[in-house]
Amino acid sequence: MPRTALTVWAPAGVERVTWNGRQVRGLVAGPRPVRLPALTDWRYQFETPEAQPGFDDSGWTVADHATTNGPAPPTLPVLYADDYGFHHGMVWYRGHFTAAGGETAVTVNCATGTAGICSAWLDGVYLGVSATGGGSTTFAIPAGVAQAGADNVVSVLVEDMGHDEGGRKNPRGLTAAALVGAADAVTWRLQGNLGGESPVDPVRGAMNSGGLFGERTGQFLPGYPDGSWQRVALPHADPLPGVAWYRTEFALDIPRDQDVPVALHLGAVSGQRDRVLIFLNGWNVGQFVSDLGPQTDFVLPPGVLRADGENTLALAVWSPVAGQGGLGPVSLVARGNRTAGLRVGDVPAPRFNAAVYGQPVRPTGATLGLSGPPLAAAGQTVAVTGTVTAVGRGIDHVSATLVPPPGWTVAPSGAVRVRDLSAGRSAAVHWLLTAPAGGLTPGPVTVVGRLDFTQGRAPTSRAGVLGLLVPSPNLAATFDNVGTTDDASPGPGAFDAVGSSLSAQAAAAVGVTPGGSLTHDGITFGLPGVAAGQPDNTLADGQVVAVHGQGSALAFLGASEGAVTSGGGTVYYADGSTQRYALGLGDFFFMDALAPGNEIAVHFPYINSAGGGCFQGKAYGTRCTHEVGLYYAAVPVDAARTVVGVSLPLVSATVGTPSARVSAMHLFSVAVGTPAAPGPFASLAAAFDNVGVTDDAVPYLGNLDGSGFSYSAQGLAAAGVTPGGVVSAGGVAFTWPAAAAGTPDNVVADGQRIALSGRGSTLAFLVSSGGQPTPAPVTGTGTVTYTDGTTATFSLTVGNYFNAPGAGVTAAFSEPALNNPAGSQAHASFVFVATAPLDPTRTVASVALPELGAEVASGTGVGFAHVFAMTIAS
Repeated sequence: MPRTALTVWAPAGVERVTWNGRQVRGLVAGPRPVRLPALTDWRYQFETPEAQPGFDDSGWTVADHATTNGPAPPTLPVLYADDYGFHHGMVWYRGHFTAAGGETAVTVNCATGTAGICSAWLDGVYLGVSATGGGSTTFAIPAGVAQAGADNVVSVLVEDMGHDEGGRKNPRGLTAAALVGAADAVTWRLQGNLGGESPVDPVRGAMNSGGLFGERTGQFLPGYPDGSWQRVALPHADPLPGVAWYRTEFALDIPRDQDVPVALHLGAVSGQRDRVLIFLNGWNVGQFVSDLGPQTDFVLPPGVLRADGENTLALAVWSPVAGQGGLGPVSLVARGNRTAGLRVGDVPAPRFNAAVYGQPVRPTGATLGLSGPPLAAAGQTVAVTGTVTAVGRGIDHVSATLVPPPGWTVAPSGAVRVRDLSAGRSAAVHWLLTAPAGGLTPGPVTVVGRLDFTQGRAPTSRAGVLGLLVPSPNLAATFDNVGTTDDASPGPGAFDAVGSSLSAQAAAAVGVTPGGSLTHDGITFGLPGVAAGQPDNTLADGQVVAVHGQGSALAFLGASEGAVTSGGGTVYYADGSTQRYALGLGDFFFMDALAPGNEIAVHFPYINSAGGGCFQGKAYGTRCTHEVGLYYAAVPVDAARTVVGVSLPLVSATVGTPSARVSAMHLFSVAVGTPAAPGPFASLAAAFDNVGVTDDAVPYLGNLDGSGFSYSAQGLAAAGVTPGGVVSAGGVAFTWPAAAAGTPDNVVADGQRIALSGRGSTLAFLVSSGGQPTPAPVTGTGTVTYTDGTTATFSLTVGNYFNAPGAGVTAAFSEPALNNPAGSQAHASFVFVATAPLDPTRTVASVALPELGAEVASGTGVGFAHVFAMTIAS
């Protein structure tokens, strides 16, 4: 037990001191260690009986209001939950209709508030989830589910995330619903929290529980009889969409004179999506949402948490996506441990009472859960497994049938006999489902399974649904944006809302050509094989694309516009497993403000601007001399598994309009591979990313300063400077870049590490700086690494190419004229020699250039440096 001294300043006459009720004699004792128990012995029960066609909703409230105090409803009757006394929490709706046979979909408007969701079922078959928060969603009805001439039931579970603050209270719950393909009359009933506006638990209050089946029947309370529930261990996967309950008990024995704040930690499981309502001793203490934030630690309030006694933890888990549900690891964590003189007493509250909540009723029937790989491409055969489970009572005369979508085939076809099952037991059925070889439209495909059985001598049928995704065959099949145009025809360009685009000529100058390749960090990207002015990139908006390969990274080539954009997606593996990922890409226009994890893959010396505008550059017709870039970003994947597809981040399907611009993420290529081990560029030439020298006949390909100026190749030749030739300056012999005019010939110094080997007393550079209107030299600090592992920093001062040498800089050579995008300008330009001392007793291994910024732009007031050559001299 730790002890500490206590210093007290007191007036005369004080004879003794007490601390936390105890007299202080010497050192004060600290808190004793506290060990929190592991959460085990979980009991589990899947609920969601409201989604089943035979559920008794006769006691629910009929939605029959023709008027409302809220905003005018889009349809009648009024469906707003508040109009029927349900003002918070989850609310269930069930709509009965007699099918005419033409029903193809159901459209619902769910008003949930920010980040809320709603899920829909038809006769027990899951239709999907809507996360619009207040918009309209249309759910397709799989063929064969709606039974013509019979009573069919649409069930909708709506989450209420709370009313807006201030002003008129916007409605919550369903605001409208309609069938598509038929004009069937629908009778709606709804149910929220037990008692509605007269809550049955006045101690915990009206906001404590909502309308889930487990909330209405008291499954969240201490004392609820859960002895018949299934025992499970966490993490626990739940393939069925809907709501399941998990319960456990734990005991605490925290010393009375100690304050130990305790939180509940919910861990994430890759690929799992869920929403968890947390009840401690019957009190609602929070909600965990795995794909929102998420907050993972939830404080268990003293008094609600019994520090010295038994506690009941109940979790209601809503899994909105089939095959991605369940509950991850759950644990108690101490957020501190202190001695204290204050003890918070337990807050009394009622336990489960069957007179209030009713006797527990075991659900009956059976379920057919279908599972399989999430993706199915043209001609592919996928394995589908059906899990048949008897609920409440045994079932016999059991058979299962998988109904393939039109054009698909299944084996075995027809009904497959399943053994009789006792209550709670399961059996598996296996099928092979084959997609047609051609004619598939990318997007979701619904596969329906039918389960026939007898329970208590009553023949019954149930349905199960498997959702598959047909991916686009490659990224090119999703191209929907023109990102590159010919200089002579920039009109189709739409990289942003004002008609900017990459230049095909500028791209070719830096080696980016249609159908070619680009390698960065050891990963090779295939470049779009389309002509300039045609769609060559995808605006990331949730598209699912086939991508094949193995490696440790999924890599993207692209850029954003308007701002750094980010979003999440899913990686699909050949074994049917999935993995979530997060991707951010920087704005192509601002290369000095990269998104985390981005690297510049390629620089372009200028862009095309159909409107002729040019920010932080100079306009020459439709050319804007602001340098832009595409970025490389990679997310980790499992190298032991084969990637077969990826869903792109949900960012935007448009770049907006000039008056209402929208930030969008452009993707030009996706690849799977293993990045090269971190290390320096093999040579300075390997890092070249800027065009500093142009031919007089094609002067617009260069950009030394953000205004499109460059050295003249003819002028340099007249001065004796030719590609690959030797340049002597400051007593040092340099090799001038061998690059042809109009191709990358220098590095914009931004911290790049360059391999360089040798011994000498001097590290020498051929350099120049740009960045008008900052004509003064720029200075930065680089680092030399020696082969023995030691390092040394050096200072590099670089003169401005446009200005004669001043104090502290030395010209290596000059030429009398400069090129600009419009031609030639008679003005002397300079290349400078700069040196730094080396330790001649050590061997150089690499050089890190100064970090002076990667963005070549004018009007920013920031200078940058171009490095043309580097060598070691004695």
